[in-house]
Amino acid sequence: MSINDTLKNRAEKYGNYDNLSEMIQILKQVMARSPKWNNLGYWHKESLEMICVKIGRILIGDANDQDSWRDIAGYAKLVEDKIASLNLGDVVVQPPSCELGNREQRHR
Repeated sequence: MSINDTLKNRAEKYGNYDNLSEMIQILKQVMARSPKWNNLGYWHKESLEMICVKIGRILIGDANDQDSWRDIAGYAKLVEDKIASLNLGDVVVQPPSCELGNREQRHR
């Protein structure tokens, strides 16, 4: 299958890329305006952003695509499992930059 075939297939399943990318970016911007966004861990943010991608695909593309719904559940489950693995006293903070620092710096 060529890349053009793949892109045609994705457009049929997920909708027009311009519309889809606009919807996803708007959803992400709304989240980033949340007063607690900067207090979230990188794994909170990444899962929420990936859920936005899946929501965009549902709203612009095929709302009956089971994979999109399953992916949303999967990203939520990853966060649930991460939270369960933390000690109750841990407060997760966003690392100050994209540099991968000492793991202890990300949890206090």
